[in-house]
Amino acid sequence: MSVGSSQGQATKETARRLVEDVRVKTGSSFDNSCLAARTVLDHMKEYMPSQETEIDELADAIVQLQNSSVTDGGKDSHDAQRLDVIFSELTTMRNDGQQRNWAVHEDEDIIKEYLEELLTILAEADQTLCSSKVGHDEFAILTTLTEYYQMESRVSIRMLLLKLFGGLCSLDSRIPSVLLNTNLPLEMARDIKVDTSQFQKTLYSCLVATMMFSCGEKPPLHYYETWNTVFVLFLLDLVENPSDEDEEERLLDCAIGVVLAFNYHFADIDVSNNFVMKALQATPTTRNFCEKVLLIINREEDPVALGTPLVPDSVLKLLKDMFAERSTASLFYTSDTHVLLGIVARQLNDLPEGSELRYHYLLLLEEMVQTTDFNTDQHGRDEIAIALERIEEGEVVEDRNRETIVRIRCLAPCLQATA
Repeated sequence: MSVGSSQGQATKETARRLVEDVRVKTGSSFDNSCLAARTVLDHMKEYMPSQETEIDELADAIVQLQNSSVTDGGKDSHDAQRLDVIFSELTTMRNDGQQRNWAVHEDEDIIKEYLEELLTILAEADQTLCSSKVGHDEFAILTTLTEYYQMESRVSIRMLLLKLFGGLCSLDSRIPSVLLNTNLPLEMARDIKVDTSQFQKTLYSCLVATMMFSCGEKPPLHYYETWNTVFVLFLLDLVENPSDEDEEERLLDCAIGVVLAFNYHFADIDVSNNFVMKALQATPTTRNFCEKVLLIINREEDPVALGTPLVPDSVLKLLKDMFAERSTASLFYTSDTHVLLGIVARQLNDLPEGSELRYHYLLLLEEMVQTTDFNTDQHGRDEIAIALERIEEGEVVEDRNRETIVRIRCLAPCLQATA
């Protein structure tokens, strides 16, 4: 190894140790510890001008530390050691619990202490380090935690575990998929349907369920014995008949999030076998649900997306599924359909050329002209026609967009381009 390479490695190690000392001694998050260390180094340059080059190199090494993958040194950090200890202790407790009739109440404080520390580390430590540790041995700790949740009956511990699952799903995009293939989806369904008296716990169960299904993957086939039309009808009832305790409509919103997430994995061409669509067709009323869905899409929000936006987003996917059949399209009042047509026209105008989302809005429009009374009342005709012409006049018009516009105009002659 060259002298320059050795010095560079020494600088990186010094940077790691400096940030580590700040984090351990102040309790600050990893990012804030990096910021504090760089701030001190910036001031040091004023008083130690002869060392400016070395100080700049150390500050640069801290920036690289924030942006890099886990290093060997990081794996030996205080956070890494604590994660190893906590994972080991939780695994031991899980194994002990399997050998006895679980819930020995004297251990509640110890378990809660480990879980609370784990939550803090996941929120404040180097996220790349946390992801690496959680992913060790094919995410073995996730199996431990889900089995732990299944065995545990104490609400205080279950609440911490639910918060932990939520934090884990936000930590690494692979984790929702891993959890979806454990027993956790079945546990979440049971919690949501059976434990509604535990309001806060039901909220967290809905959020975790939403996060798991956000990956858009199919769960194990036998899970559909629980996650089916009957369960979606229960969720819709929470939306249409909110409890008195849900004054801020938090549970209502969370239940909609679960429906959107669960619907996301059903293929567009498989609407007839979609449990969400079947439930919507069977439910007595969907007024609250439809109003909320329109409100969400108008705000351009997606309650299901974790980090990277979904394309199409979960709300647009649901609307495409609903307007694919007249039976579900008719659940929207005429005034609601008019509002949605205005939103579609706005998006077709505002979304940039080449936008994947624009194509999905065109597909939604194609369905709406078939399954609503658009050809009769022609609401929003001029705005939509102008939007379609603008797309065609763009510098780059994708073949699929042009073909979809042709189909739309065949279905709705009133949208033909003006001469």
